Amino acid sequence: MLEKAKKKLGLIFILTEIICIIAIGLTTIITLNNLIINLSTETNNIELIKNNIYNIEMTLVGIAVLCIILSFMLSILVIKKIINPAEELIEETEEKIKEVSMQKKQVETMLLHMTDGILAFDIDGNISLTNPAATRLLRIMPEDDSFDKIFGKYNVDINLEKVIYLENWTSTAQRIKIGDNYIYVFFAPLRNEAETPNGVIVVIQDITEHVKLDNMRKEFVADVSHELKTPITSIMGYADTLLEGEYDKETQEKFLNVISTEARRMAKLVTDLLTLSRYDNNEDRT
Repeated sequence: MLEKAKKKLGLIFILTEIICIIAIGLTTIITLNNLIINLSTETNNIELIKNNIYNIEMTLVGIAVLCIILSFMLSILVIKKIINPAEELIEETEEKIKEVSMQKKQVETMLLHMTDGILAFDIDGNISLTNPAATRLLRIMPEDDSFDKIFGKYNVDINLEKVIYLENWTSTAQRIKIGDNYIYVFFAPLRNEAETPNGVIVVIQDITEHVKLDNMRKEFVADVSHELKTPITSIMGYADTLLEGEYDKETQEKFLNVISTEARRMAKLVTDLLTLSRYDNNEDRT
């Protein structure tokens, strides 16, 4: 912008000088013609010659001063109307560029240190953005440069067109297994300001520990259920036996001791479950 303004200013000055030169030249020619005519009619009039020469000099000086004033006025006009607005625009643009550059660096820093993976694809399915976590979690190789190449090898039941072009499509998620790891993949359409399809953004999370913990809890619940079933069965069996007939005091004490032991065993299991439940609740709050 500033370079264009300088070129315009230079062009104006050149045109002004050309106009001044033409004006001086025409004035000189006209004055010389008048001088020649006068000389041809009055050859002995020295004063007339001096006056004509003086008139020529004054005319040239006047034109030169007029050109200087005109150039000065044009310079002020150009500075006010072109140079100053251009410099203000350049300053604003530089500030915007610095701001955008700072925001870009912040985003790049966040993406670099995120534990979750981020992938962005354009409308043709080519990668437009990725971070190290995504490359590591999905084991992306240099040749994996498109949506189909990355997710095709994991048999993900989703395609780019479905995410981008279905109007009622908001987002979807799938869980895939890569080696010994479980990966949660979240797909969402990427739209521009006009709400038209612009690509797809994918968030990748490593949920291996969550899956292992969930499996451990399931195994624990199954084990506890089995452990609870045994004392309950013993208690019910001995209690029913005592109710069905009359037994001597020694047998009754023996059966009651078994019932008491199994009840305490069951109570201990229940206490352990309550303790684990409180521990899990505390973890969820933190």
